[in-house]
Amino acid sequence: MTPQRHYRQAIVLSAGIHGNEIAPIELLNQLVSELLAGVRPLAVRLLVVLGTPAAMRAGKRYIHNDMNRLFADPHCDFSHSEETLRAQQLEQEVKRFFDPEAAERFHYDLHTAIRGSCLPRFALLPFQTRPYSGKMLAWLDAADLDALVMHNAPCSTFSYFSSKYFNAASCTLELGKAQPFGRNDLS
Repeated sequence: MTPQRHYRQAIVLSAGIHGNEIAPIELLNQLVSELLAGVRPLAVRLLVVLGTPAAMRAGKRYIHNDMNRLFADPHCDFSHSEETLRAQQLEQEVKRFFDPEAAERFHYDLHTAIRGSCLPRFALLPFQTRPYSGKMLAWLDAADLDALVMHNAPCSTFSYFSSKYFNAASCTLELGKAQPFGRNDLS
């Protein structure tokens, strides 16, 4: 989605990288519905990604491989499966989205936890050698999260991929405990 007027940010919002993490899928559905209905104006260039449709339909975390362990080339180390092919496809879509882009790049990969936690809402920042984006950190601070965790080594998550290859200000957002469709508090 591209706004009709000038924009300064290009944002990837992803959900469903684990098929049984429903709240983020519902949040993105609500956002896209509001954008398409004109209820919410589009002020940024936006790519919305749903990770593993087969696992979503099955209500499972994944079918063959944990997709959030397949980005930034590790899919080459696994036998072909729906998830390895989908990880490659999503990498190509993000590349197509970010490659021509001069605007600030952001990627928020939305998840929910499969177990309860003392700190249910937190952000995971991928390892990077450059400073983290001040704008992203301010946004995370305003989101009133319970914690901010920084990876200390490269990994194979979707947010690490967009950070490493496209210098996107990226993070994985954990939004609380996973609930079934329709039972999530989206406020």
